[in-house]
Amino acid sequence: MIEKQIKDYLAHDHGPCHAVDKKKRDTELVFMEKRKKIITATATAATITALTLVTVHNDEIMADNVVQTTEKSVSTRNDQGSSSSSSNMVSNSSETSENKSGQETVSQRQQSETSSQSSSSSAKEEQQSKTVAAATDSKAEQTVSSKQQVTEATANYTNNKNLADKNLTEKTVKVNDDYNTQADQQEQDNDQKQNEAQAKLVQAQTQAQNSAKEEIKAAVPIAQTDDPAKAYETGHVVNADLDLPTHLIQPQITNAAAPTYYDFYGYNGENDTSDKINGTLTHDQQYELADYALTLLNNWRTDNGMDQIHYNQNVEEATLELINLRNEENKDFEHITFNNQETAIFSKYDLSLVGENLGVSISQETTLLQLKVETLNAITAMIWQDKAHYNGHLLNFENAEYMGFGVQANKNMTYPYQLVFEMAELSGSKDTQTPDIQLTSESFIEGKRDAAITAFVEADEGVRIAKANILNIKNESQHASILLQSQRRNELNKINTLHETALGALYLNYQNELSTLQDLKSMHSEPTNLIQVEALRKEKQHLIRKNGSSNKMVTSRLEISGSGENSDPYSHETALVPTRKHKIQKRSNYSLPQLGAENDAPASLAGIILFSVATLFGFKTFSKKKR
Repeated sequence: MIEKQIKDYLAHDHGPCHAVDKKKRDTELVFMEKRKKIITATATAATITALTLVTVHNDEIMADNVVQTTEKSVSTRNDQGSSSSSSNMVSNSSETSENKSGQETVSQRQQSETSSQSSSSSAKEEQQSKTVAAATDSKAEQTVSSKQQVTEATANYTNNKNLADKNLTEKTVKVNDDYNTQADQQEQDNDQKQNEAQAKLVQAQTQAQNSAKEEIKAAVPIAQTDDPAKAYETGHVVNADLDLPTHLIQPQITNAAAPTYYDFYGYNGENDTSDKINGTLTHDQQYELADYALTLLNNWRTDNGMDQIHYNQNVEEATLELINLRNEENKDFEHITFNNQETAIFSKYDLSLVGENLGVSISQETTLLQLKVETLNAITAMIWQDKAHYNGHLLNFENAEYMGFGVQANKNMTYPYQLVFEMAELSGSKDTQTPDIQLTSESFIEGKRDAAITAFVEADEGVRIAKANILNIKNESQHASILLQSQRRNELNKINTLHETALGALYLNYQNELSTLQDLKSMHSEPTNLIQVEALRKEKQHLIRKNGSSNKMVTSRLEISGSGENSDPYSHETALVPTRKHKIQKRSNYSLPQLGAENDAPASLAGIILFSVATLFGFKTFSKKKR
């Protein structure tokens, strides 16, 4: 372009040629040649600088994302206008008049476009104001609607929760009612079974007891006989304490005047666990034997309407002392003489010795049980077979006020053991006597018998089966009760688990609903952001108007986060916040907005620079020359 201007300058008709003018023209030619070199160097540097600026500017354009499509359209039109204006200015730079006309045309066009942009900007501002106002009103409506929705959601959640709680209560009551009904029925069935089993047990026990009493009972005397072996038959023999009778039974007597008798009760000793005796008896053994003898006699007297015989420590001790005296006097099977020495023993206890009965035991080695059987036989014979002795033994038993009993053991006698009954009466004041001894033989013997009967009943097969049946019913009842309780517990756990699950689902749905409402509220509650965007747009328009004379367009660098090319700037899916993208480190193929649609951005910028230099220097010179 500089060469073209020089050629045009040389070809132009400058009028008459004078020497001075020629010299001046030569000077101007030299100046223009130098200026050409300077401009060329300057253009080269400017071109490099422009290329750098273009690269940077293109990178910035790639990093920026214009918010609204309408802005992009407006910006494109402005760029095209600017490019066209620049092209016209370059193409008309050869002629001053044409350049001036082009500048005026560009100026008029810029004014027109500026006016158009102002009108468009005003219309847009009005539209945007309406949009902001509508957004504000929508926000208020959405706020009220959101609160109502939250209230409704909370009310629904509360109602559903209460309904679930009510359902749980109803199911729990039903489970408990069913359990109580089944438990009551089970208890009734169990009671019925228990009663039936208990009745069977009582029946079995009664039968067993009857059988036991037939087998376990006191021995009875045999009828008077001359055959002593008969006393050892079943029912007459004594094998243990439980076989001893506690009440005298009258035997069948055919000859009450017979001077001798055979045992009415036999002794076997098969189950005898009593003390073994071989000689002198101990003090306790003496008292035990006396207790049994007095038990038999007092029961006999009571059964026959007589008063009981007094038996106390005084009379017993006096009897044992007299037995010792008998041994000292070597008395065999014979009565005392009631001499002063014998009676003096009782006198010191305020008792008078009035009678004596004697019996015998033949075996040297004996037991306490066998001595009891011998005493039983002697008393039975003295009461019912005593006519040979003029019933003197009987009368002593009937008339005795006090009585003591003891066994005289003397291996030198005809009979190793003699049974001694000493009768006495009160000689002084009764107040001096010791209390009567409480007899225990009957309770001891009957206790033994009852224990044996009980053991017999327990061992009975029918009783054992009946008891086992009762135990089975009890165990079955307990098992059924435990099972029923377990079923109730499982049912309650099940409905409680379902209830908790239901409550969890209700709460989760409630929270999701609240979250959805909160998201909707956030989508429709951004008028403040819209106002900020509007303020940025106004600032942009102001810059456009301010820089309109230099044909430069300032592009707003607003990006809608998360939006694409076709994103709606008012979409609730994006947040209206200004951001910047990272610059993409590659050269852009887009043209500068100030240079029009021409892709050769460096050449266009160089042309602008050269045109500006030529305008400042060349056109001014040409004007002077022309004038």
